[in-house]
Amino acid sequence: MRNVQYISASAGSGKTYTLTHKLADAVRGYSIDDKGNKTPVTKIEPEQVILTTYTVKAASEFREKAKAALHEAGLHDEAIRLDQAMIGTVHSVADGFIHKYWYRLGISPELNVMSDEDKDFFINQSLASLPSEEELKFLNKYSYQFSITYKYGSGKYGINYENWQDDLKRIVDFTTNYNIKDYNHSKEYSEKVINGLCHKGTHVEFDKKAARRILSRLNDVNNNGSQSGAAQTRRDKIEEFSRKLKYFNYADMVSLRDFIYKFPKTQCPQDAIDFANTLDGIWVSEEVRDAQLRYVKLLFDYAQRWRDLFADYKREKHLIDYNDMEALFLKLLNMPEVAANIQEEYKYLLVDEFQDSSPIQVRIFDRLSEIVDRSVWVGDYKQAIYGFRGADTDLVKAVTGIIAKKQNGCSTATLGTSYRSYPEIVDVCNKVFVPAFSYMLPKDQVELKPHKENKDRKDNLRVWSLEGSNAGDRLAQLAYNIAYEIKHGKQPKDIAVLSLTNANLDTLAEELRPYGIPICRDEDNALAGDETILLTSLLSLLVYPNDELSRAQVAMLTVPGYDTAKILDEKLALNNSKDKTKRFLGNIPLVNELLSKADTFRLQSVRAVVESIIIELDLYNVVAHWENPQQSRATLHSLIESAAAYEDRCLQMTLPATVSGFIAYISDNGITAPGDPDGVRLYTYHGAKGLEWDTVILLSLDDNPGDINKLVSRYYFGVQAFHEVMPSSENLYPDMTISVLPWIYGSKRSAPDEIESVVTETERFHNISKQRLSESKRLLYVAMTRPVKELVLAPSAGKTGLRIFDSIYAGTTLETGEYKKPGLCDPLGVGVPFLSEAKGDAELDNMEWHYSNIENRLINLKGSPCEESLRDIQPSGTSVENAKIEVALESDSRLINISAHPDMAVVGSCIHDIFCSLDRNKTVEFAKQIINGYGLNESLKEPTQILSAWNRLENYLTENFGKDILRYHELPFKQLVDGCIVTGSMDLVWKTYKGCVLIDYKTFPGNEQLALTPGTHYAGNYKGQFDCYTNALEAAGETVIARYVYYPVTGMLVKI
Repeated sequence: MRNVQYISASAGSGKTYTLTHKLADAVRGYSIDDKGNKTPVTKIEPEQVILTTYTVKAASEFREKAKAALHEAGLHDEAIRLDQAMIGTVHSVADGFIHKYWYRLGISPELNVMSDEDKDFFINQSLASLPSEEELKFLNKYSYQFSITYKYGSGKYGINYENWQDDLKRIVDFTTNYNIKDYNHSKEYSEKVINGLCHKGTHVEFDKKAARRILSRLNDVNNNGSQSGAAQTRRDKIEEFSRKLKYFNYADMVSLRDFIYKFPKTQCPQDAIDFANTLDGIWVSEEVRDAQLRYVKLLFDYAQRWRDLFADYKREKHLIDYNDMEALFLKLLNMPEVAANIQEEYKYLLVDEFQDSSPIQVRIFDRLSEIVDRSVWVGDYKQAIYGFRGADTDLVKAVTGIIAKKQNGCSTATLGTSYRSYPEIVDVCNKVFVPAFSYMLPKDQVELKPHKENKDRKDNLRVWSLEGSNAGDRLAQLAYNIAYEIKHGKQPKDIAVLSLTNANLDTLAEELRPYGIPICRDEDNALAGDETILLTSLLSLLVYPNDELSRAQVAMLTVPGYDTAKILDEKLALNNSKDKTKRFLGNIPLVNELLSKADTFRLQSVRAVVESIIIELDLYNVVAHWENPQQSRATLHSLIESAAAYEDRCLQMTLPATVSGFIAYISDNGITAPGDPDGVRLYTYHGAKGLEWDTVILLSLDDNPGDINKLVSRYYFGVQAFHEVMPSSENLYPDMTISVLPWIYGSKRSAPDEIESVVTETERFHNISKQRLSESKRLLYVAMTRPVKELVLAPSAGKTGLRIFDSIYAGTTLETGEYKKPGLCDPLGVGVPFLSEAKGDAELDNMEWHYSNIENRLINLKGSPCEESLRDIQPSGTSVENAKIEVALESDSRLINISAHPDMAVVGSCIHDIFCSLDRNKTVEFAKQIINGYGLNESLKEPTQILSAWNRLENYLTENFGKDILRYHELPFKQLVDGCIVTGSMDLVWKTYKGCVLIDYKTFPGNEQLALTPGTHYAGNYKGQFDCYTNALEAAGETVIARYVYYPVTGMLVKI
């Protein structure tokens, strides 16, 4: 590190102004102080600047403000030349140098950049292929044995059999964020921790016969005693245990043990207590240890295999991701000749938001500081809140400590004035955070002087004590208070509500709707409301017309009077009906209209079918009657945009774009809707960083960062990354360790006593406690420094309403105070008065006031569908005259027997999916799983027949064209044909050294002569479809040597 000036820039202290004017000073060769005095500085040219910041938007804003500063100084030519400076995110700067020096890296200059979203998409698509069938059985058993359920708020319930994928994604994220090269140490560390929690020689000994006998005795004792409500509760629990006994998992065993221990002592038989005692050692047993050790080994093995798979994929597709860019950039900087060239061209490095840097980014800045003449890094440790994105706050703190020693030309400076907030807000922040950060930051890096004057009102620090027995009631009161403020003159867009979690914001958004108050959510927040449910339900019905859940959701959202009770009544009536032709909820207009147009919709691309459903089924007018029609329409528009994004992503990733895939994509990624630009802002503390509003209301003030149960369950257990050796001047870049310690205690929020007592004595746990407390302080600092004019605390009315302050005050002389009574108070105990308020308004009490004054006009966008020319079609929708065909394989009677008259479109999709999956898992059991997923157990009773149909095709292709060197299932493409955008996917491309063979599957079960005779089912009708495929492959430089339609039901193969 050489010639670096680190500027500590607290919230609102004008860091952007400082950076832009430092740049302007360097360009003109001198600086000017407030009195007009000039001080010479080393002059640079605009083209000699490198500046990095966190976002593309911030980089663009900086460039424009720097230009303005140069124009202001009369340096007009230099302002124009600033466009030649290297200004952007770390990744864009790295990309610029990589494209300049690609030949020194031995890579292609035509590499494409893979976005984080594309990488996430690849991760989601590829993880499921990693386990073998035997391993998958273990993973499923593991989830069941330890009762691993979906997390609260996920919208899913029951055993989470995909939990291993969530853990593996965390490992992959840490691997890429921290550039971890090897898992051996992490695996050894995780195994050491797990072994340390086991008591050697302790075993699980669960005798089901003995358990059933004990339950019977307890039931007899309970029935002979009091017939109180407690006795009935025990009776119900005994029945539940007896019913589940055959399938008991570890959580059930512990639950039974605890039930026996809590049984009335005067009634509980001794043998029952003895039996319970045998279950005391479950969580420290060797069986539990061995299951965890195998789970951990598998995850690290999968992580290594996935990394190799990802590297191969990027190499094959000529892609690099952002982590590759940083690694290649650092490699270039360490090449002497490249470093010499950069030293000639660039003299000045500016780094914004230094506190958010990852380890490799710090290495890049470190190396650049040794190459260029001067560096200015601006950051604020108090706002380092992005550790979950890969920022390393421990490393950043160590680096700033080295710079503070003022060696090798390094220096520090502090911006000490707040240009954002009114004096009262600055004052309370000073008095809270100077003592809170005193253990690690000097006073001048925390305390600010106010620049603004409060010309509006003096009671701009307020407390709204929220009454209510639950979060819903309290947030309803907050919505009432916000409505009061808006009714009395505030603009919704000037109010922001900040919370630690999205759950609070989701509930508040619903509570604001009855008042007609518009809302604007954080753009990073995925919205999945009724609009999304309606569209995905309609899309599901395109794929599975008998999907009862989707029918029920459409009914409840679009037909007045349909609720859960009515739907259950109709389901019971259908079950009791003798008319087997009736469909569940067959009278729902929107469903019937959808199915009447299903054939047309199925010819369209995913994006086109989403757009068509929204417009042709008139969904814009459907949602016009909902509570927030403007927001609902915006969400529908965002769904169309998401469909287009999904198609483009599939195309780039060479994955098929399907309706089912889009539904899964929405489920995994949500959608991003812009919200109402005039609405109340609802943001998380993390999402609020860098923003400001006139009025800011803070929720989540009862959070307890010192909660031992939470520290153990969320931050010690699970998949975590941490420094075993902290960064220091002697060892600035120690490796990160990934700890995998699965949470195996079911839905419990605390670990068993025998586990927690060991964990809480470890050095790592004490480090976690300190880090969590420090992070909590930084988050609260970010939140409290967002307001310009008014800060409103919105604690719950209970004793723990301001608990987060009690936690950060630990070790200081500060204590929170009373805040519930109306009037002036000192809730934070810092000597700064807040006004405690209780709102009241008759119109609001009677729900007679409504903010919205915009007339929601119904617009008929429906019109008549254009049958003649579809803008977006699939290849099967292209027209063609009758074409010649040739039978390559005669029909072999019937290879696949189909019963129970299923929807053949669904059967086709099922067989397609099985064919696509056989390369990975060619077993009858796997085919059964797919058939079960489609609900076709009664129709496709012999999965071996489907495997035989595939073997027949595979053998023919091998014998006639040779073994494939590559095969593509569902290969996607997009092409412009006669003014139409044709998008789709090729069922099978069998690539050999001679060229490609194209196969399309058709599950037509009828007489083979119908496929060989011109007419509706004539195989030659698909010539246009194959021409589209051929053109797309030839455009990609491939040669097509043959084209076939394969009928797997009959085994017939027809050459087109």
